[in-house]
Amino acid sequence: MNGNGQHHDPATRPPVAGRILRLYLPRTGDHDGDVRRMQDVYSVLRESAGRDQVTLYLPNGVGRVVLESQHRVAVSPGLLEALRQVLGPERVVVE
Repeated sequence: MNGNGQHHDPATRPPVAGRILRLYLPRTGDHDGDVRRMQDVYSVLRESAGRDQVTLYLPNGVGRVVLESQHRVAVSPGLLEALRQVLGPERVVVE
């Protein structure tokens, strides 16, 4: 019950905003290697479910493509470590 004497149903509460996980995928001269890296990132993300948003940044010939994943994760030390092993520590940012 809140201060106004009303009950709050947890199902009607607005969702709690999560953090944003920003992943900067490099583009190298090795197309097959880049595809494998993206698959590795996807595999790591699939192992986590939560409220945190994932945004992927992919370079293209002109600038950067920004992709907002519909899959949400739970940012944890284990998830961050796995992603840093795939991408490098400077390419994994949590806000």
